[in-house]
Amino acid sequence: MAYLSKLAKYTQQCVLGINRKKYNFNIGKTKTKPMKKLLFILFLGTLSFAKAQFTDLKGLTFDAKKIIYSDSGTVKSVEAFQIFNFSFKDMMLMHNIIKSNNIESQLYKLQNISKVYSESTKKTTFWVEAVSGLSGLVYKYEININNDGVAELLLNGYLYSGDSYKIKTYTQ
Repeated sequence: MAYLSKLAKYTQQCVLGINRKKYNFNIGKTKTKPMKKLLFILFLGTLSFAKAQFTDLKGLTFDAKKIIYSDSGTVKSVEAFQIFNFSFKDMMLMHNIIKSNNIESQLYKLQNISKVYSESTKKTTFWVEAVSGLSGLVYKYEININNDGVAELLLNGYLYSGDSYKIKTYTQ
């Protein structure tokens, strides 16, 4: 704790231009320049913000543009216009299937939400279960989002590809 107060005092004095060489910060046997140490701490702090870009979402909108599936061993794809609104805070999912002459919408109750960020793939993955109010069936979703917001949603052997966006949830 004393080290942090020394670092805070030194940083303040560096900004003001006072006593730049008064403090000597030693860790073990190596000498580290305090400004390098401060920059390193700031760098590590910004990494955690970049890594957590999608892990702290209250909800997300997934805009499915293509559905990829296997039919008798042959990989096929079709154009799609479906919107999935996941509200993790409200524990609700609104699924909209937009067709040329109408829109089908259904609400689902979410449960068992988990998420993880993978450093190796640079993706945030959400696992969500949605309970249908009509049939009572439970659907298991896997959502993968890369750092650019490009997303894939896996549901019942179908891979939906598209973009993801933050959503404004009812519960803040």
